[in-house]
Amino acid sequence: MTMTKLGDLLRSRKLKISQVSELTGLSEAYLDELVNRSTASLTVKEAVALAHAIGMSADEFMKEVQPSLIKTPPPLRSQVGSRSDQPRRPSSSS
Repeated sequence: MTMTKLGDLLRSRKLKISQVSELTGLSEAYLDELVNRSTASLTVKEAVALAHAIGMSADEFMKEVQPSLIKTPPPLRSQVGSRSDQPRRPSSSS
């Protein structure tokens, strides 16, 4: 089985999935998938957490793991609202 770049990074730094799980708060099962199958589901937030756990800057990590694989989750509906969703200022009609 071939490892992903993330798997290679962990192996080269002699880090175990259980250690990285503790540092990042990501489940061991999810990390196992990232290490052995694909990093395509990785979000930017997770990538930054992994970078810090491994001891790299986020920039270095993104270059190593290939940024094209890292997806940003779609914005939440509450963040997409129109201007009418903004709190209205009281009109100064005096």
